[in-house]
Amino acid sequence: MRKKLKIIFSLALVAVLLVLVMPRSANFSYQYAKGAVWTNETLTAPFDFPVLKTADRLSKDREAAVQQVVPVFTVDRDAQKRGLRSLGALRFPGDTLLRGILLEEAEKVYALGVTGNDIYVPYLHGAAPEVIFVRRGNRAEKLPLAELYTPKSAGNAVFDAVCARLPRIPADSMLVAAGYTFLLEPNLAFDPQETALAIDDAVSGVPTTSGYVHAGQVIVSTGELVTEELEQVLDSYKAEYENNVSYSGPIAWQWAGNSIIAVLLVLILFFAIYYTNPTIFSDSRFPYLLLVFLMTAVGTLAVQQHYPRYIYAVPFTLAALYLQAFFSERLIFAVYMVCLLPLLVFARSGVVLFVIYLFAGAVSLYSFRYYNRKWKQFISAMITFAALSLSFAGFWLSDLVEGTLWRVFAQFFFSSMAAVMFYPLIYLFEKIFNLVSNSRLRDLVDSSNSLLRRLEREAPGTYHHSVQVRHMASAAARAIGANPLLVSAGAMYHDIGKIKNPTCFIENESLLQQGDGPRYHDGLSPQQSSRDIIRHVADGVEIAREHALPQVIIDFILTHHGTTVTRYFYSKFLAAGGNPAEREAFTYPGVPPKTKEQVILMLCDTVEAASRSLKASTPAEYSAFVEELVGEKSGSGQFAQSEISIKDMDTVKEVIKSWLLREFHERVAYPKNKSNLK
Repeated sequence: MRKKLKIIFSLALVAVLLVLVMPRSANFSYQYAKGAVWTNETLTAPFDFPVLKTADRLSKDREAAVQQVVPVFTVDRDAQKRGLRSLGALRFPGDTLLRGILLEEAEKVYALGVTGNDIYVPYLHGAAPEVIFVRRGNRAEKLPLAELYTPKSAGNAVFDAVCARLPRIPADSMLVAAGYTFLLEPNLAFDPQETALAIDDAVSGVPTTSGYVHAGQVIVSTGELVTEELEQVLDSYKAEYENNVSYSGPIAWQWAGNSIIAVLLVLILFFAIYYTNPTIFSDSRFPYLLLVFLMTAVGTLAVQQHYPRYIYAVPFTLAALYLQAFFSERLIFAVYMVCLLPLLVFARSGVVLFVIYLFAGAVSLYSFRYYNRKWKQFISAMITFAALSLSFAGFWLSDLVEGTLWRVFAQFFFSSMAAVMFYPLIYLFEKIFNLVSNSRLRDLVDSSNSLLRRLEREAPGTYHHSVQVRHMASAAARAIGANPLLVSAGAMYHDIGKIKNPTCFIENESLLQQGDGPRYHDGLSPQQSSRDIIRHVADGVEIAREHALPQVIIDFILTHHGTTVTRYFYSKFLAAGGNPAEREAFTYPGVPPKTKEQVILMLCDTVEAASRSLKASTPAEYSAFVEELVGEKSGSGQFAQSEISIKDMDTVKEVIKSWLLREFHERVAYPKNKSNLK
């Protein structure tokens, strides 16, 4: 449970750190000012964008649009009723026909509309409009202001119309005598709400742009003077760039979105490890793997956020080399792809960049297998540079990515060289995380290694045995996803202690013994023989420390016999009537194997040594032989605390059986040559 919590906490910490460095606003990396010279590289539009109007020009255009808005008036029915009511209250002695005609003419005038003497429309700043909209119910009519009545003109129009209709009576005198005022109360009222809506429509209809720049078009060239017009184009590009990258919604939503993305990336990393080599989770290499992922992701986000034009200079292939230093090939490529995902998600032209660096990373991994020593690393760097340049050129020729070729190639060159310059940091990581790099393991298994040459010279039989164990163990490791390079190194050094007393061991005795003299164990008791044989473990640890071998190799020396007994001499002791209670004198003082690689080495070491006396000749006999030896180790509790599963154990046994079949396959018995055969 503690192990699971540790894994969850580590992944959660990585997710939190990713969220903290994720972009929340875009940063435009170019500096410029009106009247100054453009000192940056020639800037080409990476996408289409509109040229925005300046604030001053936009303000003037909007003001002009507002001036064109026709104010809206509505009919004030209450005012109209009051006006008619006041006319109907006039008293005309002896003639009721006059009142009726007066009201009829007043209604005709009101039907057209009566405005106030001083029409005030706020946005017109005191100027009277030439036309207005008159809204009657759901219908609006556009009318010239000159065709409408004012209170005075309306009163005069009614007076004249009444007099014209009643020429036989003194209508004019009667109206004056009744108190007719020659004024009609206005029935058209300014509607600020409706007019405001019209103003909003007019303002929103004013275009904010005054032109368009298309992708691929040169915005500004190096050395060009930044004029007012060019400054506005650059401002427009900056605004479009920041708008494309930044976030304008609620900040809480953005944090939530970034958190989801970070968790997704971390989960993809988790599954990449889980489906390739889940033992990494309980390994000291797991924190290191998270560090490589975090460095790549943070590097991507930081450069893309602040210096996007230098994204090609980031040595992404270094992540692949850092992984190759400590992990098997099965895991490296999957995790490297996950490391590039932030590039795919956040960078402009992310898909193109992802493909370019994925290809270059694969090429770098392959070339580094052959050119990883000293100055040859620069050969690998040049191969990586060629891969980067070739892949970019393909996309550039297809017009799928922008950029000046020589500038991009210069960044690729720096990126490739930086991978070589920073690669030695793996030795610092070795110390910090207590790791052993694959390059160190390759050096350890190199046959030119001085310690291995000494083993070959002083204990040739042990050296041959170690080589055989190495071949068998590396095949088994590949079959179950363990580290074949690590188990190979363990196989070459697990018996290094036999150098101090090589003739004590039967594989060396026949090669080093002169003549038919007495054998090493002649005259020794089983206890003495066991003591001398068991001592090769302690001697191996001592030699390993003298030669500064990594602790992981020392662990193979300590675990390859575990806590088993020297079976031959213990059986001999018991056959002579020895007390089983004295078993400890025949028991190795080591520790049982824990890792898959240690279990593999124990099994392969046991099988290879025992196969020297093997009499089997059929697959069934080989199978029974292996099952017996594995069962014996398992029965003595050697695998009780190991990480290997039953499935992996079965796979390892099958690999060992196949190796025995190849090693001891039946051969044709050729007839002896006879002198009478022609």
